Amino acid sequence: MKKYSAFMAGILGLMLVFGFALMSCKTDDDGGTEDNPFVGTWSGDGGTIIVTDSGWEWKENSKGTYARDGSTATLTVTHSWDEDAEEWVGFDGEAKASATVSGETLTITFGDNSLKLTKESNAGDDSGSSSNPFVGTWSGDGGTVIVTDSKWTWEENLKGTYARDGSKATLTQTHKWNKSTSEWVENEGDLRTATVSGKTLTVQLNDGSSLEFTKESNAGDDSGSSSNPFVGTWSASGSTLTITNSEWTWKEYIKGTYARDGSTATLTVTHSWDEDTEEWVGSNGAVVEVSATVSGKTLTITLNDGSSLAFTKD
Repeated sequence: MKKYSAFMAGILGLMLVFGFALMSCKTDDDGGTEDNPFVGTWSGDGGTIIVTDSGWEWKENSKGTYARDGSTATLTVTHSWDEDAEEWVGFDGEAKASATVSGETLTITFGDNSLKLTKESNAGDDSGSSSNPFVGTWSGDGGTVIVTDSKWTWEENLKGTYARDGSKATLTQTHKWNKSTSEWVENEGDLRTATVSGKTLTVQLNDGSSLEFTKESNAGDDSGSSSNPFVGTWSASGSTLTITNSEWTWKEYIKGTYARDGSTATLTVTHSWDEDTEEWVGSNGAVVEVSATVSGKTLTITLNDGSSLAFTKD
């Protein structure tokens, strides 16, 4: 069993009090993705759903956590999208759906209704690659564009395929978003050109104007953002804490979601790491919350007993 420093004792005690099955931890990082068929980006007439090892997000609709058993899972809604405020808000009440994965198809069932989505190539990778700089999630005044190795989706607007030549591409429109029915309809449109330079995607429109989008940080990106100081990779005493815009993961210990107000946040634990099975296990209904603050390059987590843990941004 790994020897834990005094630094670790506080959080370990906190988890044990709430009944988390935290086992001894190993240093090898296999991330669980290989054994988790849900991880990736899934698209269909209902929109786009991105699934990580710890949560899911139905773009500008709802998001939450899930408990998995092989190729089946139960999805729990924790937030819904507020179109007026253009932000996520906590979801009051309980809403769950079942999901299954079969090959490249994700089926979500809620009540008597079901939704089928197809896994996109290079799914789950927002970081792009040395060979394709277009792959990722891009945001700007024009909205959000998600690009895989073969397709692009301008959320609630247009989507299609593209042909790439280095950092230049020709976009072909295949569908248009119908706001009245909230679904995609086949609609072949004019070709558009796009270029990538660093973290900027520029799309040239047919009227001669252009739109610029900035690449979003992925889960492993420690660059953070001007609007969310928590985003990044934080280290202390050999431990690593990774935070995205909606979730946090203390590698091979615990992970969860968080609600932020400026430079303060409330972290909610949803899973703990089980080394015997080498996978994340749910909290079984227990609610564990701790507070956190960011000041410069320091993240401080305050435990319920008054003690605190300090991490430094990598």
